[in-house]
Amino acid sequence: TPPNLIAKKVIEDVMPGVTITFFDWFIVGTPHALIGLLIVWVVVFFILKPEVADLAQARERLRKEAEKLGPLSKGEKLVLAVFFITMFLWILPGSILLLSYSAPQLSGLASTIKAILPEAAAAVIAILLLGLIRASGRPLLTWREIEEGIDWNVVFLFGGGIALSRGLQTGGFAEWLAYIVTGVIGVKPSFWLLVTVGAILGFLITYPASNTASTLISAPIVAALSKAAGINPVPAVIAVGLACSISSALPSTTPPMAIVYGSRMIKLWNMFKVGMIADTLRLILLILLTPSLTAFLCQLKGIPLTLP
Repeated sequence: TPPNLIAKKVIEDVMPGVTITFFDWFIVGTPHALIGLLIVWVVVFFILKPEVADLAQARERLRKEAEKLGPLSKGEKLVLAVFFITMFLWILPGSILLLSYSAPQLSGLASTIKAILPEAAAAVIAILLLGLIRASGRPLLTWREIEEGIDWNVVFLFGGGIALSRGLQTGGFAEWLAYIVTGVIGVKPSFWLLVTVGAILGFLITYPASNTASTLISAPIVAALSKAAGINPVPAVIAVGLACSISSALPSTTPPMAIVYGSRMIKLWNMFKVGMIADTLRLILLILLTPSLTAFLCQLKGIPLTLP
């Protein structure tokens, strides 16, 4: 999600030499995502009880639709292959780096792969492959489809957001707001308190603003607050990124919620009711899990939790 990418960028900006890979984020985010999915399912099931008990007709319709689709076409198989290649390229640098901790002879290879294959390179390779590989007399992805299918507003928002984040850091605003927050939580907050404050701050801002905007605002502040307290900002900023991806109570919080609400099949009150309960439970889960998971990640990567 954009909040995850923004949090990653903020970490790498404020901590030169520290790189958070796709695999690193996968280690921290997967437990929260899986348990959070279960929480959302339970909340939705018990609050919005199913109105239909027999799904036989629905199953039959789905079966007929699947039969109409038929087997995968050559183009679909090629797109699937490009997808798996991209996933492999995203996971490869972090996997080699992880193996190098137990096999030091791989450290040189890990550094080389990380230098020549950043996450952006995998995405560019995927786009090139989709444009170059042809099926049924046409490229898998045409330029017109790129122009019309990509939400360029989000791309420009993300790019502008990174510039805003950099401005908050270099202009002193993040430090000033961190100073205000320090007056509330103390000059030397604990590691756990910083992660909790980061998660709650990011979570609360997502309701008046979008999750992307809330990350752009809160991540630099939490990073500055952590550095001022002498604590590594990696755990707290990761908590911000994950917390900003939780919100699902209002259509304005994330594009998926706006799409769901735009279908006119969901009432705003039902979305708010289910979202607030599920979001609160997921926030509590995040606060409980993230300190341990991020501490494990830092230990794995040899990153100290305290700054010199």
